[in-house]
Amino acid sequence: EEFSEEYQSDTSLWNFPNFAYSLAICRYYLEREASSKDCSTEHEKETSVGLMKQALMLHPPVLKRLVAKVPLKDQAWTSITKDPFFKSEETGLPSLDHLIRIYVERNYLIWRLPDVQKLLKDAALEVLDTLKHDTSEANTWACVRKEAFPSDKNEYGHLLVSDFSDAVATMPPENLQNFMMMEHQNPGANEQVHAPPRDLSNRSPLAVLFES
Repeated sequence: EEFSEEYQSDTSLWNFPNFAYSLAICRYYLEREASSKDCSTEHEKETSVGLMKQALMLHPPVLKRLVAKVPLKDQAWTSITKDPFFKSEETGLPSLDHLIRIYVERNYLIWRLPDVQKLLKDAALEVLDTLKHDTSEANTWACVRKEAFPSDKNEYGHLLVSDFSDAVATMPPENLQNFMMMEHQNPGANEQVHAPPRDLSNRSPLAVLFES
């Protein structure tokens, strides 16, 4: 949190989905720790629900993707994701959509924690309640998104989503079958042919070293 606040003396990192959602989760656990120690948190800082609400307003497609990936099976999620604001898995901004896919692929496991799910649900319900009273909020956050990720091209296309996955890549069954057939037909194909050993008798060790 401190790093994101001090980075380039602005809050540009907060516009990235991984930072936006992670900050809310970090704040939640800091609040819980302070509560258990009977300490007060800094009043000038946004609450965890407030930060999660901001993350959802800025990156709403994360919610729909988390519901599918985690998965979140509570009936409440079905109702929430039916709302037009949370219905889409895309923002229409190539760079941001790619970063969202990477974030969900890499971090979905933490959203299996009940406390984190409750935080997400409470914030999502607050977002929907806010939009009922002021629909212009959605347009405001859409402008923030567009300003933060203005490019029409995917600037992070060199980062493969699969590289951030915990899944172990396996050879397709048909390829494995073909490989086994080739191995059966040519059992000695992969055997290495070794050259006969050189005669090193009466040779200078230094000369042998340079020849190797």
